[in-house]
Amino acid sequence: MTFTTITLETTDNEVTATIHKPASETGPGLILLPAGPGKTGPILEAVGAYLAEDGYVVMTVDPGTGGLDVIQQAVLALAPLLDEAAEIGIVGFAVGGKLALEAAAELDFAVAAVYDPMNLGDASPVLSNIRCPVIVHLSVDAEEVGGRVSALLPNADLRVHSYAGCKRGFAIQGHRYYNKWPARISYSRTLGMLRRALGPHYDLAGLLFEHLRYEFETKDADATMGTMVDAPYVNHIPTMTGGVGHDLLKRFYKYHFIPQQPDDRDNIILSETVGADTVVLEILNRFTHNKVIDHMLPGIEPTGKYVEFPVVVVAKFRGNQLYHEHIYWDQASLLKQLGVLDTGDLPVPGIEAAKKLMDETLPSNELMTNWADSEGKPI
Repeated sequence: MTFTTITLETTDNEVTATIHKPASETGPGLILLPAGPGKTGPILEAVGAYLAEDGYVVMTVDPGTGGLDVIQQAVLALAPLLDEAAEIGIVGFAVGGKLALEAAAELDFAVAAVYDPMNLGDASPVLSNIRCPVIVHLSVDAEEVGGRVSALLPNADLRVHSYAGCKRGFAIQGHRYYNKWPARISYSRTLGMLRRALGPHYDLAGLLFEHLRYEFETKDADATMGTMVDAPYVNHIPTMTGGVGHDLLKRFYKYHFIPQQPDDRDNIILSETVGADTVVLEILNRFTHNKVIDHMLPGIEPTGKYVEFPVVVVAKFRGNQLYHEHIYWDQASLLKQLGVLDTGDLPVPGIEAAKKLMDETLPSNELMTNWADSEGKPI
């Protein structure tokens, strides 16, 4: 990813704009507007760079008092940098959010994404002209907008999301009200709208399976890391194993994950859900515990026992590179199957949980001691 600065010649003055390009150097275009005059810095670092990683040529510009004139000049300067026939969207925050909506009404944008748009009443006469897809993100600071935005944009393909407990600026890393997880959710939602309207489209499931092939089939740590961003991370939630950043993660893969895979490990994919930047896999994992498995069973010597248990992989991408994996499984069930956890009367199933996953017709509620109490009661 690269970025440069250019000067836009407007009717009244000159305006500096910054352009972030993806690794491909081209793609669909985005105009990015900051929350207000002089507030471009955090937007450049936290939003413009991420959108470029996701495949967009992003021009960040502070329109100042130039308004739509500056945005029009930005579009003219951005167009020659894009793929042939590529369209342009617009993203704005606060004051920039209002201006983004006005630009979507007056200019030919393919999609608009706005965060906490301010003073929409001033722009209301023109907003009814918007007919492109629009996504609006609202913190508690802009709750009053939520009740009016649908009426103000009657002809738009509109989606509105509210974020409880968040304040204006929650989606901008470095802002005093930045809120990490709502910010990430809002970004994924924005990306979903952008993907549908502009592209680019990536085969995220195919990319994930390529990553998994290097892990489990070719057993190549270098190739595995080659599928990921420069600073990825992996978190195996039940055991807190993995790594953050290139070097720690490669060390984890090279010495503790790839060489310690069980000889008969078998991963059966049960379901696959693909979003704008996320793939979720539901897997049945089964193997014989015939070697030390640091990432899953740290400190437990091989028991020689066969196990089956569900695993869920949540893989997040930036563009066509894997950014992180969150991986979940039922550790109590696994330890019970190995005979190293005495669950006593605790409601912890062993291999039965995996069997029922594969055959939903097997009995339910057998761990519920009071299940029989509802027998024969009215339904």
